[in-house]
Amino acid sequence: MKFNLIDLPHINVNDTTATITKINFKNGDKVRENQEIMEVESTKTSVSIESKNNGYIYYTRSVNDEIATGEVIAIISEIQDEKILEKFEQKKESNIKTLITKKAQ
Repeated sequence: MKFNLIDLPHINVNDTTATITKINFKNGDKVRENQEIMEVESTKTSVSIESKNNGYIYYTRSVNDEIATGEVIAIISEIQDEKILEKFEQKKESNIKTLITKKAQ
């Protein structure tokens, strides 16, 4: 299954976080490329986030959540799959490497 990740872009030079103020679709809704899927607000501006692809949208975060630049905020999947968020979380967790210092060993 193919899916595309949408992350929070760098909005301005001084802000590394933003708050989600509006979500335009429900999880599992079909979206088209360049459709506005949400709005986020930094300390100085409000920005619309658009879909990069056609497909079914699944949000990883909710309205009023504070998110960091580069953080994944939505997934666009080629097929409708209610378990896509679980699969994404499992994949993300499997990519986390545990570092054990020599002292801890």
